[in-house]
Amino acid sequence: MKITTKFLSFLLPSIFMVILTMSAVNYHYSIKALNNLAETWLSGRLIEAMQMVDEQEKNLRDYQLETVEGSRIKAQVDAGKSFESMDMGNQGYIFVVNAKGIIKIHPDKSKIGLTLSNKDWFRKVKSGAAKAVFVSNDKRHLAISKYFQPWDWYIFAADPIEDYYGPAKRVKPYLLIIGCLGFFFITVLIVILVHRLMHPLKKLVESAKQIGNGNFDTSVPVRTKDEFAHLAKEFNDMARNLNKLTVSRNELENEIGQKERAEKERETLIKKLKEALNEIKTLKGIIPICAHCKKIRDDQGYWNILEAYLEKHFEASFSHGMCPECIKTLYGDEDWYKTRFYK
Repeated sequence: MKITTKFLSFLLPSIFMVILTMSAVNYHYSIKALNNLAETWLSGRLIEAMQMVDEQEKNLRDYQLETVEGSRIKAQVDAGKSFESMDMGNQGYIFVVNAKGIIKIHPDKSKIGLTLSNKDWFRKVKSGAAKAVFVSNDKRHLAISKYFQPWDWYIFAADPIEDYYGPAKRVKPYLLIIGCLGFFFITVLIVILVHRLMHPLKKLVESAKQIGNGNFDTSVPVRTKDEFAHLAKEFNDMARNLNKLTVSRNELENEIGQKERAEKERETLIKKLKEALNEIKTLKGIIPICAHCKKIRDDQGYWNILEAYLEKHFEASFSHGMCPECIKTLYGDEDWYKTRFYK
């Protein structure tokens, strides 16, 4: 596996996981922020509702009607009507449950009179929990509550969770799309960066192959100003040194070859000189020669024709002819001789 492949196979999944984690964290904190915002908003509406019931109770006290059952009921009905006029957003609402768990005020009239005493979330509210999550009409609701002691009421400001989670859910696909696009662009940038980083390394590998094949004139054309440039400079210096060593080695081999050839020629010459010296030594001294036929006697006592003896002891061969005196002596009386030489 190539370095580029190893690098990308390690880096790209890591980047994908980072982007995915960042998207998940962003979504989580978005939901958390929306949740805090919803709680704050519901708390504000609940404070407004509590002010309305406080005002109704104050009116009863001012007129000393707090113990009159009919006046109290009318005040509670008026408070319920005031709740309906409050701005609770698209699906938010105020409802009231008495201490026995019976719904006293609710925008959905069909729910008035229902008991919540058997609901765990209501029990937690009675135990002091200010926040509750419950299911109504197949939807999860978030509710913030306060206890109004004069009327023995638990007043709730509620809103379906999807009402304020909706923006986050609508943003979720966009976050995924943005994450995928970000991963794509980051991948492209990383591939380009890796290619640019690996290009000098490829040049180094190609040059190393050239040197391995014996081409020591190779140089790496890296013009960057980073570690690759330093490595290329060292590589080029090494190639030049190897080239110098190769040239020196070739010159030394040529010199050794010349010396070897000169030594062989010298040995050949010495051998020839020794052989010539031996022949000279053989001819040195008195040579026995026949006074009549001119044959020469060798060391073994054999008589050799003069030409054969000389050819044996000298690098020479004979071509035979006759001097004028001998021709005249031998053929002077012959007609062809007289015709040729005495015209």
